Amino acid sequence: MATIETTRREFLLGAGALVVSFGLAPGALAQTPGATKPLALDQVDSFLAVGKDGAVTMYTGKVDIGTGIRIALPQMVAEELDVALAKVKLIEGDTALTPDQGPTWGSLSVQIGGVQLRQAAATARQALIQMAAQRLGSPSADLAVKDGVIFVRAEPSRRVSYAELIGDQSFNLKLDPAAPLKRPSEHTVVGQSVPRPDVVTKVRRERVGRRDGGQAAQGYLVFVGRAPGDVEALGARARHEGREGRRRREPGRPEGGDGQRHEDAQGHL
Repeated sequence: MATIETTRREFLLGAGALVVSFGLAPGALAQTPGATKPLALDQVDSFLAVGKDGAVTMYTGKVDIGTGIRIALPQMVAEELDVALAKVKLIEGDTALTPDQGPTWGSLSVQIGGVQLRQAAATARQALIQMAAQRLGSPSADLAVKDGVIFVRAEPSRRVSYAELIGDQSFNLKLDPAAPLKRPSEHTVVGQSVPRPDVVTKVRRERVGRRDGGQAAQGYLVFVGRAPGDVEALGARARHEGREGRRRREPGRPEGGDGQRHEDAQGHL
């Protein structure tokens, strides 16, 4: 029998193509961000989740850049859901978990992002009341909600909590534009003065942020209380491309501060 000898190069030229295939174990494939959580703007689950402990996690694509939305948006959700503000956890700006609500600027975070969150919460509340009506065997109109617990008005002992109804489960609901929102006269959370979580950091003169991108800007905590009710702006620093604020040494600066005032910078508390 004749033996044909050939080189690898000759083999490839004669075959015209070489196909190489291989397989990956299912776990080796990268997970797509947000694959297990909806991010669509028309889904309640994109904005809200209720845990088995009754805590509410809210998701927003907006971020707090000093406008106070870390407290304003949770207030809106707590109001529409009838839960305590302390039970609301905010997740902001995580692109794998939060819906794309557009850019963050000015007051649009509340005007647009807040309205979406409020409608999602109203839709969720309406659905939970309907679920409770079936569980308790009572018409929805006879039910009331307080602190995440739905009960029969005439028999308050007949009750069921949000956690019991949907804890750690998905709503699988689209936002309902017709879901009723609370009237201003019914508000117990919105409109109340609540401490902002970012103010403590500012009062302690801790560095609060830095942005780089064509411009270099640095923010430092500039407010200090020397006595109860006494707040004074001691120093701020802002650098812009090709320009830096004029500095002036401040007398009696506290330890740890740079004690400089930059007259081109503005500070707000």
